[in-house]
Amino acid sequence: MSENKLKARRIELGFSLRDVEAITEGAISNAYLSRIENGKTKAPSIAVVAQLSAAYAVPADTLIEWLTGEIATPRTVTCPTCGQAILAHLQHQDPQ
Repeated sequence: MSENKLKARRIELGFSLRDVEAITEGAISNAYLSRIENGKTKAPSIAVVAQLSAAYAVPADTLIEWLTGEIATPRTVTCPTCGQAILAHLQHQDPQ
């Protein structure tokens, strides 16, 4: 991810790594988020992308672009579990 946009967004929001862990109710540990931000974990799961999308108020496709450097579209990014386009997957996983 160029210029570490994920970390920049976290800092812009005033969140520490531990804050994100608390916001995600432990779903994303501070150590795991640090590895993602430092490029040591290159392919977080769709669940992690969804959690970060909600916590950072950033669309999931934007986060995927930040993490991979590629533009995410429903045609090219699919859920490995259900095979649906990522945006459709996030919609059917939303409990609201």
